[in-house]
Amino acid sequence: MKHARSEKLQKIKTLLRIRRNINNLEEKRTGHFYFEGINTVHSRINNSKTYVDMGNSRTENSESIDIIETGVIIKRIREYLEKISL
Repeated sequence: MKHARSEKLQKIKTLLRIRRNINNLEEKRTGHFYFEGINTVHSRINNSKTYVDMGNSRTENSESIDIIETGVIIKRIREYLEKISL
């Protein structure tokens, strides 16, 4: 599964904008977020589907991602960041 390039991430631009506002996450490349120098959250693409990877978990992002799905993904990111910062 390939890392998603920035042009492929346009369909999840709202989710990316929200991720950019999470404290202590640094976006080094579009869709690739680091926490304390560790590649923590990144996007992948497979068969034109986009996924977000955090640690050992993978969640599919759809073009029609709604506010509830976005909230769940953001909550998972924050929980993951808390776990790795201990």
